[in-house]
Amino acid sequence: MKRIKNGRLYLIPASTETRGHGTTGNAKFYAEQLRQLLQTAPQRTM
Repeated sequence: MKRIKNGRLYLIPASTETRGHGTTGNAKFYAEQLRQLLQTAPQRTM
């Protein structure tokens, strides 16, 4: 992450609700972080 300008790492801790790599398919674990990213992303005009 040091090499990615403004990069952020979001680590989802293991729990009884997580399923290893399969957890990435369940947005409840990262929906808020995605919302924040999309709000700060530059808007494309047509």
